[in-house]
Amino acid sequence: MTKPLLPIGFYDLLGEQAIANHRNTNQILEVFFQEGYQLIKTPLLEFAENFSADNLANNFYTVDSISGKNLIIRNDITLQISRLLSGRLQTANLPLKICYVGDVFYAKNNELYPDRQQTQLGIEIIGSSEVATQLNVLNTLLTALHGLKLQNLLISITLPDFMSVFFAEIISKTNIGKTSISSQQQQALKQAIYQKNISGIKEIAKQNNINHDFIDSLTILILEHQDLHKISEILNNFHCPALNWQLHLLQEIDLFLQQNFSSLLKTYDIFGDNHFDYHKNIAFDIFCPNFNYAIAKGGCYQVQNSLEMAVGATIYANHLRKIL
Repeated sequence: MTKPLLPIGFYDLLGEQAIANHRNTNQILEVFFQEGYQLIKTPLLEFAENFSADNLANNFYTVDSISGKNLIIRNDITLQISRLLSGRLQTANLPLKICYVGDVFYAKNNELYPDRQQTQLGIEIIGSSEVATQLNVLNTLLTALHGLKLQNLLISITLPDFMSVFFAEIISKTNIGKTSISSQQQQALKQAIYQKNISGIKEIAKQNNINHDFIDSLTILILEHQDLHKISEILNNFHCPALNWQLHLLQEIDLFLQQNFSSLLKTYDIFGDNHFDYHKNIAFDIFCPNFNYAIAKGGCYQVQNSLEMAVGATIYANHLRKIL
C-alpha cells in the first residue's frame, strides 16, 4: 500500500510537539489578553475581490460553488483585519486593540524555508501610529517572547520612510556633487544602498562627482548597525528637520528598549532592504541566535482602503517550534 503523502511545505503535529505548540500559543495569547487586546477569529477563505491585486501574490485560488466568485486561501491575517474595519468593525471606537492566531497558507515556498503552512500570532492597534502606540506593541511582543524563556534576542530596527526622505531632502536638494544625479542613477544608488554594496556606491559617486565626505557619511549610516551614537552624529550634520524627526523616533524607541529590555541586542538598519515595502515610520525584525529567520516582525502601516494608521506585530509559531 502506498504511503499517503502531504503536499510539500505542509505538516502534521503529533504528541509532545503538538502539546508544546499548544502551550506556547496559549502563553503568548495570555500576554496579549493581559495587555487589553481582544481576540478575533477570521475565516481561511475570502473573496479575492476583497483585496487589491498587490495583496494577492502567492495565494491558493479556488472558485466558490455557490456564488461562482474567485476565492483565496489567506496567506496573511492582517489583510483580513482591513476587511473587518470596512465592515463589522466600521463603527468601533478607535484606537482598537485586537489580536489573532491562525494558520496561513502560501502557494509557493521559499527555497531556504520550505513551510507553506504557517501559524501567525499577532497584535494590532488600529487608529494610531503615535510613538506611545509603537512602544505598547513592542512591549507586548517582547514580553510574550521573553515569557517563552528565549535568550539573546536581537531586534533589527528599520526606518521604512528613511530612503525616500533621504533622497528627497539630501540627494535632490543639496549640492553633494558638481552634477545632478539622473533618476536612473538615483535608482541605481538606492539599490546599492539596499544591498549595502559600498563599492557600487563609490562607483556611482565617482560617475556623478559626488564628494568623498558625503560617501563617507553614507557608508557609516549603512554599516554602523550597532552604533546609534555615530548614526545620530551623521544625521545631525545634515541639519535636515525631516531627517531629525526620523532620528528622534529611533532614539525614543532605543531609550524605551534600554530601560525595559536591557538584555535585548539592537541593530539599526535605517535604510533596510526594502522588504518592509508597506510599512511607515518604523519597522522591525526580531531574531534568535543561530536561526536565520525572523521569529517576529512588526511596524506601522496604513490600513488598506482606509486613511487609518495602525501598528502591529506578528510572531511566527513555525519558527518558534524549531528553536524551543
